[in-house]
Amino acid sequence: MTSELPMILIVDSNKNVIDELSTIINHRYEILVASNKDEALQILREKRIDLILLDIDMNDGEIYEISQSLKLYLNNDELPLIFIINRVTKRYITRVYELGGSDYIKKPFIPMEVLKKIDRELNIITLIKELEFSYKRLEELTQVDTLTGLYNREFFIKISQNILKLSKREVQAVSLVLMDIDSFKKINDKFGYRVGDGIIVKLANILRDTKRESDVICRYGVGKFALLLPNTPIDGAKRVASKLKESLSIKHIDKIELNLTITIGVASIDLSPFSEDTIEFALQRAENEIENSSKNRDDSQK
Repeated sequence: MTSELPMILIVDSNKNVIDELSTIINHRYEILVASNKDEALQILREKRIDLILLDIDMNDGEIYEISQSLKLYLNNDELPLIFIINRVTKRYITRVYELGGSDYIKKPFIPMEVLKKIDRELNIITLIKELEFSYKRLEELTQVDTLTGLYNREFFIKISQNILKLSKREVQAVSLVLMDIDSFKKINDKFGYRVGDGIIVKLANILRDTKRESDVICRYGVGKFALLLPNTPIDGAKRVASKLKESLSIKHIDKIELNLTITIGVASIDLSPFSEDTIEFALQRAENEIENSSKNRDDSQK
């Protein structure tokens, strides 16, 4: 069973110091002990360490190498290093920070001071990690559609532009498929947004399950999806579109009869050396194809 307690590594050759520190902190942390640099590095290879306590007076000739090795072995500037010192003097404190320490505790130990300083360092690291996670999550939210988990329109275009550069260099065809749910606004108005959202999620899952690994999909608009097809000429894209049109036709959702249909536009991107074609131009051509198909369908129903 894995311990959930923070793991503290004490590096000291003095058994009395280790015993005293262990007595102070063992009820709040898991403790590992090393008497020299080699033992400490071996522990770092095998365990996830949250904080190091290192005696600044152990083997004066090696202390710099020990502190640097401990910090640099995992290339981890966030690993807190608290030095154990004998006296609070300008020379000692200066040395603590020169050696990369974030704080110090002095002998003889004051238990409350030891615990408070360890807690503070661990809390700072926890806060940093939470902020990094929040930033990463915020960054992800700017890239994806929150309802479907697919890329959003802006990030889709950004990725597509990078793929086009690579495809142009390697002279590979690139096509795209734009899919528009027919009369989606009327569906929302008639059945409500819960049903509308259910349709979007279901279509997104179908697209996610049927796409090739190299294809890029996004939620392009309220009722629209886009699919970029690298290394695919226009004929291949049309075959993909035909299969998608069939697989994306939903007859029922939540026991509601829908007979949902999709109108699809297909475009290939000109990657010839002097072409100024772009992903945006190709998307507009696919949009135009959808509009023409919708118009022809409406005219035929009059």
